[in-house]
Amino acid sequence: MGRTIIARFQHYYSRLSEKQKKTYAIIFEGLRMLRDEIVIPPISEQDVMIVCDSLFLDNPIIFYVSSYYCLYESNREVVAIHPVYQFSKQDILRNIDSIYSYLKQFDSIKSMDDYGKELFIHDFCLKQMKYDYTFCKSSFSVIGPIIHKIAVCEGISKLVKLIFDYTGIRCIVVEGRVTNPMTGIIEAHAWNVVEIFGQFYHLDVTFDLTLTNEQNRYDYFNLSDNEIKRDHIIKGYTPPCISMNHNFFIRNSLQMNSLQDLKNFFTHSFNQRRTSLLFRADFSHNDGDIGNLIIDTVKRMPMPIYRKNCQMELRANKNQMVYEINFIV
Repeated sequence: MGRTIIARFQHYYSRLSEKQKKTYAIIFEGLRMLRDEIVIPPISEQDVMIVCDSLFLDNPIIFYVSSYYCLYESNREVVAIHPVYQFSKQDILRNIDSIYSYLKQFDSIKSMDDYGKELFIHDFCLKQMKYDYTFCKSSFSVIGPIIHKIAVCEGISKLVKLIFDYTGIRCIVVEGRVTNPMTGIIEAHAWNVVEIFGQFYHLDVTFDLTLTNEQNRYDYFNLSDNEIKRDHIIKGYTPPCISMNHNFFIRNSLQMNSLQDLKNFFTHSFNQRRTSLLFRADFSHNDGDIGNLIIDTVKRMPMPIYRKNCQMELRANKNQMVYEINFIV
């Protein structure tokens, strides 16, 4: 078929048995070549499911397979699979060309360090795409965000991996469950784990995208396992994420570890006449409601001239202890 982006970090492949890895390689090559039948060494149907699930998570460029059916031997072992392609082969090739053209815009960041690349890609996604609340079929693959600028969490996390693979950062698509912050309902979800300067972090672009209409949220930018587990449930194994060194708020001195930190931050922000503040308040308080403490603290601060007659709007992500204040004239 021609060019194919090989995943820089095939996390799910690395977890397979030797027999499963061999099957993975054969199926991947068959899908890359758009074959209608892919003959494999005899293997159980369960193993085929594990292999195919791993392959699709590792390789977002294989966006064009909607399902597959198996050909069995008399002992019920699978000896071939028949992919069901979502598009004609001509359209697949045309879409792959579009994907390569799309990725070219990230050539300019390949010389950046890991954090710079990650920040650019995160902000790019928040600016360029919207969440698809209608759940179109294309929104579950990279076609949704690349061609239509709209996607669900699966399509977004696969796009993030595709771009990271292209720019040289190790990245995983993670499956799990979350409590929807808008509905409170527990539902399936996908996000990423990325390796930044040799340390792994959780990155949930979808949650940052849907928290607000603004394009400045970093609530889920480089979290540890402990932080992400406040509202996410991880399915399966992921590399341990134990560092917070490159968490957005810690790296940018926007983490408040005490009430005095909060007061100092407000004083500095008011002196700079800032009207929008985003920060993380990671400390306990007597009545347990940091939001009320923030409001009371602001009200007790010396009133800057620019803030007279302003209305204060407070948005809170209590699970991650991230708060946004906007002063509206």
